[in-house]
Amino acid sequence: MPNFKGVGQYIQGPMLIILAVFPASLAYALLTAVMALRLERDGVSPWLIGVNTAVFPFAILITSQLIPWLIRRSNSAILILAGMAMAGAGSILMGYYHSYTAWCLLRFGVGVGVAVLWLVAEAWLHAIVPENNRGRYHAWYAISLAVGFALGPQIVNLSGIDGLAPFTLTAAIGMTAGFAFFSMRVTAPQMILTSVWAIRPLLTKAPLAMGLALVGGAIETALFGLVPLFTIDIGLTVAGTLALISAFAIGHILLQPPLAILIDHISEKKVMIALTLSASLMAILLPFFAGTVFLWPMVVIWGGLVYGFYNLGITSLSHRFSPSELIKAHSVFVMSYQVGGILGPLAVGTTITLWGGMALPFSLASLALSVPCGIWILMGLQRWFRANQEHNK
Repeated sequence: MPNFKGVGQYIQGPMLIILAVFPASLAYALLTAVMALRLERDGVSPWLIGVNTAVFPFAILITSQLIPWLIRRSNSAILILAGMAMAGAGSILMGYYHSYTAWCLLRFGVGVGVAVLWLVAEAWLHAIVPENNRGRYHAWYAISLAVGFALGPQIVNLSGIDGLAPFTLTAAIGMTAGFAFFSMRVTAPQMILTSVWAIRPLLTKAPLAMGLALVGGAIETALFGLVPLFTIDIGLTVAGTLALISAFAIGHILLQPPLAILIDHISEKKVMIALTLSASLMAILLPFFAGTVFLWPMVVIWGGLVYGFYNLGITSLSHRFSPSELIKAHSVFVMSYQVGGILGPLAVGTTITLWGGMALPFSLASLALSVPCGIWILMGLQRWFRANQEHNK
């Protein structure tokens, strides 16, 4: 085995974590694009593609409940390496077994492995980032992930979607992330995480953040998993489909700084309404600009607006919880995002089955419009819980 022991001596602390998650996001985007294109080409029903897409966030949701137990019993870096080895093995097996059922089971296994990396890496980052630089490091972390999501689909142009090549390449790229964390095993911090099942107080304290996570997860996961069903209808080639996915991710990188300034200077509710209306309008307009050069800047802007749901949710979270509460609150936020990632593909896949690929942007617009509706429901639950508490006193 190569000697990775000294790698961490050159890039220390939070920046090494930020750099190490990049290949993981690159591999995830590559595998997601390959699976979406293969399932569409093989004629799998849209609602079944939605089910397959939902398997990944479901795996993350399940794994998130095991992480506190695992992290108390294992070195964090070794845990991440084991997770990426599991994800890599699942990816390679996808190249050998092509049945829909096998891909669902293997996608669950890959999801468990990747979940270990993402959940432990984020907790690790929370544990070592200086309080006065928290926002800066988390912004770089988000950009590292976004760059991976943008570049991953373009690797498909080199690997293709057939044979073992894309799956083996996914495993190899993902393992570089595992080895990067393994190089930090000696300095891995001791972390004690608690289960997030007791979520009622967190939901009622931050309904805006949780609602934004839910809808952001629904839109992003549905788009990445089902976009070929739309792009084929508007006449895009495979290369065009991959470019559209990358353009969506590039929007996160380009629009994050101006959105961050907006979020810091305008009330959360006003930003939420602006994001909701803008993202919905852009989604509805996309089909009308198909075949024109205006499609690409629109997708970039739309991607930035959709990612804005996540960024606004994180900011809202930080305003409502103390640093000691923030790790658990963030875990619930991620859990809400993954619940959205399960519900979104199922809803959008069913809609496409009924009305065709052109229903994709309209169903995503409907999901965006559900942000204020969902938040009003959560705020209603908040008032109901408070009323019950006062009544019981």
